[in-house]
Amino acid sequence: MVQFCETTGNTTLNMKVLLVEDNPGDAFLIKFYLEEFDTEDYELTHAQELSEALDMLSESDFDIILLDLHVPDSSGIETLISLLDEYPDSLVIVLTGLSDERMGIETVKAGAQDFLVKGRFDSKVLNSSIRYAFERFQLSRKLKQYSEELNTSKNKLDELQDLAHLGYFEFDKNTERVIISDKFDTILNTSLSEKSFALVEFATLVKEEDALKGLISAADKGKKTEEFTLKESGKKVKIFAKPIHGESAPESWVIGAVQLIEE
Repeated sequence: MVQFCETTGNTTLNMKVLLVEDNPGDAFLIKFYLEEFDTEDYELTHAQELSEALDMLSESDFDIILLDLHVPDSSGIETLISLLDEYPDSLVIVLTGLSDERMGIETVKAGAQDFLVKGRFDSKVLNSSIRYAFERFQLSRKLKQYSEELNTSKNKLDELQDLAHLGYFEFDKNTERVIISDKFDTILNTSLSEKSFALVEFATLVKEEDALKGLISAADKGKKTEEFTLKESGKKVKIFAKPIHGESAPESWVIGAVQLIEE
């Protein structure tokens, strides 16, 4: 796998590359380009067919795959699709001929990080393409991981709200707008498509306009709690509000929660 170390301010790679190329001349040129740039940056493994490459991927990890679209056992964009079907988390740079330049664009849409047209790149271009593709790929991985973590956190929060019969809201004093959670919406039985609206609209939902406005205003000075019986449904709820302090949130924000006490 790739390891980064600092040497006189430059990033040095130790990258395992799988080249899938059946043309001996093209394979030699790729090997020459990689060695010409820095022999310590790349460890090259060569496969001449897609099936051979898939066998290698099953036995070893590679940081990047340089993939010719036309090999003896596969042709065209299906070569990339077949590879990504088997190994979807692969970083692939496609190698195309002059006549396949348009197809190269399609491969990026299909999941390749980049494409290079044979005869139009040298060692410097190849090295830059690999490095930039790797950086984009790593960033994409991190974003995916963060998204999954956020979804997990949201699911846990939703489950906790269900257990506690609780829904939360956020209020920005600068814009006087309120954002509510789905569970808050469920408790108030409003079935709103929008979860963000003005404070006046929010207070109207609770049917205790003056009391709720006073509650949020008083929350500037600390945590405040009030109990309401909702006029339309007869539900008894407890509403909490407190200001947010700290670097992680704007000072103008108040957070709160509504808890169902009695149906």
